[in-house]
Amino acid sequence: MPPYLNEEKFTGIEIDLIKNAFMNQGIKEFKHVDSSFKRAIKLLVENRVDAIITNGSNTYYSDFKNIYPSHTILNYVDCVISLKSSKEEFKKPSDIIGKRVWAFKSAKKSLGQEFARAAGLTAEYNESIDQLLQPKALLKGRMDFAISDRNIFFTQALKDKIDLNLFRVFNLSSKTPRVLRFHSKKLRDLFNNGLSNIRKNGTYELILAKYKDQYKSTCN
Repeated sequence: MPPYLNEEKFTGIEIDLIKNAFMNQGIKEFKHVDSSFKRAIKLLVENRVDAIITNGSNTYYSDFKNIYPSHTILNYVDCVISLKSSKEEFKKPSDIIGKRVWAFKSAKKSLGQEFARAAGLTAEYNESIDQLLQPKALLKGRMDFAISDRNIFFTQALKDKIDLNLFRVFNLSSKTPRVLRFHSKKLRDLFNNGLSNIRKNGTYELILAKYKDQYKSTCN
């Protein structure tokens, strides 16, 4: 999802960082396969893809052997978002209990045990893969809190021509590291070397600068 991935052009902050890390190591051809996170690990285990992009903290992948995560590519900035007009407050995960909550898919597996417990006690807690519907749904009052990466949420809100000042953003105290997972340790190490090199030679910062109007590293 933008600004991390533009599927039509196969560009975006995350994709540009990944491609440049590989290109630093001489790999210049790429093929994108769209998939749910559960199908993606199946494709990886079956050696049908070389790597998958995942949340580094997602515990779902810990059950699979001989899967090698890369160093962190960048962080998703997961936040709690409400309407300013709602007067809802968020200071800790238990504040979602009793509220209507729409979170990104796998949030309970990615945002820590305290959040998972609170989500389990919240009757109207839902997770969906399609975060792009969140800004309009929140604006229409269909939820109290959206749990989303702030950059994905606000990029879509701007696309939907929604005034960003209508929203209030709370710190979830959580950054979600993004990694590639490989079935080949050799390829993982090659990627890590490329990622380290583009951090050292300035390419990494140039890519972030290219998207400076779309990517912020904190909730506020």
